[in-house]
Amino acid sequence: MSHNRQYKGLLALAMIVTLISYLFFSGHLKLGNPLYWGEYFNKGEVTIVSFWFMLFSVILLGVFLAWVKHFAYSHFTTYRAIAGVMVTLIGFALLAEMFAALEDQKAKADIQLEGNAAYQATIQPTTSSIGASPALSGDIAAASQRLARCQQNLAAGREKHCEGDKAKLAALEKQQNVSLKAQVEATKETEQMRYDRQDKMKADAHNDFIVGIAKFYAGIFGAGAGNEYVGFISWANITMMLIIAIAFERLHAF
Repeated sequence: MSHNRQYKGLLALAMIVTLISYLFFSGHLKLGNPLYWGEYFNKGEVTIVSFWFMLFSVILLGVFLAWVKHFAYSHFTTYRAIAGVMVTLIGFALLAEMFAALEDQKAKADIQLEGNAAYQATIQPTTSSIGASPALSGDIAAASQRLARCQQNLAAGREKHCEGDKAKLAALEKQQNVSLKAQVEATKETEQMRYDRQDKMKADAHNDFIVGIAKFYAGIFGAGAGNEYVGFISWANITMMLIIAIAFERLHAF
């Protein structure tokens, strides 16, 4: 009887935990992360009534899902004849818990980065300017003038040809094009490095255990030992949340 009372108490606590989990899920699903719900009131088309209506629907959905799960588990312990419902229920429970947990992880990482001065510096717009050097522009202008004078003299019969001036101007213009292309490539490379740094800082803002799983995946799939693990952060998050969700479902079923 003592064990039976403890089981009932644990089931009641599991009901509360499940309800909270489903409230997070339905809240993320319908309104986004609760940490940013205040943004709704900064939009003119969102009224207090409509927001509370949405919040009410979020609560109803959470209560319904938690109640169904609680009832199904209680029924299963007595009759053990609803395999299809149990598979559907547990599958949905895992997805819902992972959905809410992954959103929480993302929000937590974003909040940590908001106070990170190094990260904020990487998202500031750059003011790189691309253009030919003043000296080269002056040389091109002077060469153009010489060619124009030569062509005038050629038309008047005072010059035999202007090939030298043409070649000089063409060489200067080619040098200018090469310089501009090099500046564009350098700017692109700098921007890519900035984006790579942003991605790495976003990844490192996650829990060390999740980062460790991402590095493990990078090693397993031959991605190398550099910053390639950044691309596996999402899979590491999913793996971690799936493990937690499965553990909770197994404990609840127990």
